[in-house]
Formats: sequence, C-alpha cells, structure tokens
Amino acid sequence: MRRSATSLDRNLSWFLVLTAVCGLALAGCGGDDDDGDKPGGGGGDITADSFVGSWTQTEAKQIVMCGAIPLEVDAQPMTIAKGAAANELTVVEGPCSLKFTVSGNTASATPGQTCTISQTGASGTVTLTSYSITLTDDKTGTKVGAGTVAVTSPLPASCTYTASGKLTKS
Repeated sequence: MRRSATSLDRNLSWFLVLTAVCGLALAGCGGDDDDGDKPGGGGGDITADSFVGSWTQTEAKQIVMCGAIPLEVDAQPMTIAKGAAANELTVVEGPCSLKFTVSGNTASATPGQTCTISQTGASGTVTLTSYSITLTDDKTGTKVGAGTVAVTSPLPASCTYTASGKLTKS
C-alpha cells in the first residue's frame, strides 16, 4: 500500500513539531540555594552557582509517545542562569524559558510550566509535570523529566514526554 504525498507531508509535519517540542521541553534546570554546602543539604560543596553555565547532554533520551509509536529526539545544549530569587534559576533553550528551584544538589522545575513551539506549519505546547537535575559536582550531573505534549496542528493530538540523561558543564 502506497502512502499519498499528503499523508507523507502530514507525517513530516508531526515529526517536525514533536522534534521541536521534545528538544525544547527538556532544556533546563537550576536553582539558587545555599543549603548545598551545609550538613543535610545533600550537595557537599554544590551551591546554586554550580548550576549556572552552559551544559551538554550525553546519553540523553527524550521520548514522545503519540499512540503506540515512540519518537526519540536528540537532546540540545542548555544554558542556566541565575533567576530572580536567591534559590531560583532560569533555563533557556530555543524559545523556552523555564524556572527551577534549587535545594541542596537538586534543581526542580515548577510543575505546570508550558512552552509553545511552532515549526513548518506545525505547533504544540509542552506542559511539564516533573523535571529535575541532580549534580554530582559542579561539572557533572543527571536529569530526569516527564510531561505532556498537546499538538495543536496540523492535527490535534495528546502525547506523553519523558527525558533522562547525563549533563556535563561546557
């Protein structure tokens, strides 16, 4: 059975939107908390400043599930900057800017944050349900995240999103 050009165009549009959504949704982490170097803070010498900088993701998996077919998307670099509050960081990747809060050696995203993206006639909104980064030291860490993706065009769809990987400060 051959697919029509319209079917292939629609599938390409879905792929482009999901690729952009996945890459943007997983960007980010951080916080600003001085508990990292206190007993019980869990971070040793890690402070909120340890999160600030440019990070490269390795062994990263970002998976969007729309129905039964998983789509794995390559992770993108992320930049983390100090936020407005002492225990807050801002993570920027593409058009998305996300807020994280630091406690010890872990930065957690505020649940419910969204980011709307569009690419080549396709668009969607990522909503985070959880996302955290845990630093081993000021140069390495891991990430884990989850959320939903509401594709709005070319066809509406509700998808799930998961992320994991290792981080290295550039």
